[in-house]
Amino acid sequence: MQNNFEQVMERLDSQGRELAQLKKGMNRWRAATLAAVLGIATLALTGAIKARSYVPAVIRAHKFVLIGPSNRKLAVLSGYPNGV
Repeated sequence: MQNNFEQVMERLDSQGRELAQLKKGMNRWRAATLAAVLGIATLALTGAIKARSYVPAVIRAHKFVLIGPSNRKLAVLSGYPNGV
């Protein structure tokens, strides 16, 4: 009876060590995934900020055409008297 109890305890101890190793591995994966997501988000935000940071002081054109979502002209602003 004692021998059987010791075998069960050894098996539980072994499974406890395995579980601890699995948890450690999952924590590594979780940290790596979090770092990757934060890195991608940082790159995306940095790119978005840089893309919007340039505003020209002067825009020069003879004509501006405002196009809607369906590629239809919504408005035309022209510097010519006939609106060409």
